Amino acid sequence: MSPEEIDALAEAVATRVLAQLRAEPAAPPSEPAGLVDAATLARALGVSTGYVYSRSAELGARRLGNGPRARLRFNLERAVEAHASAPGCTPPAAPQAAKPRPRRAASSGALLPIRGTARATPTANTEETHDAA
Repeated sequence: MSPEEIDALAEAVATRVLAQLRAEPAAPPSEPAGLVDAATLARALGVSTGYVYSRSAELGARRLGNGPRARLRFNLERAVEAHASAPGCTPPAAPQAAKPRPRRAASSGALLPIRGTARATPTANTEETHDAA
C-alpha cells in the first residue's frame, strides 16, 4: 500500500469510529445513575444502616448482582418518599449535640508514685523494685 492509500484508509476508519461513538450512548457508569448505597440513604433519613437494610424492600432497594451478598442501591428520592409515607414515620430531625459528661469529684485517696521521683517514705520492697528497673 502506498502512503496515500494508508492515509485514506486511516481517515475512513476514524470517520466510521467517530460516527459510531456519536450514535451509541455512553457506557454505563460503575454505579447506576441516581442510586445511593445504604449508608448514604441512612444519613439522608437520619436513621441507622440497620434500619435501612431491615426495610430495604419498602424503601425500593435494587440488588446489584445475584449472589447472597449482592450490594443494595436505592433511588434517593423514592426511598425518602417511601420512608415519609410509612406509618409512624417522622421526618428526620436535626442531629443534637452530645451532652457533656459530668465531671467526677476529685479523689482524696493517695496516688501511686511516679517512677524516678523521690518518695517521702520508701519501703524496702519498693526500693528493690526500683533498683531492678
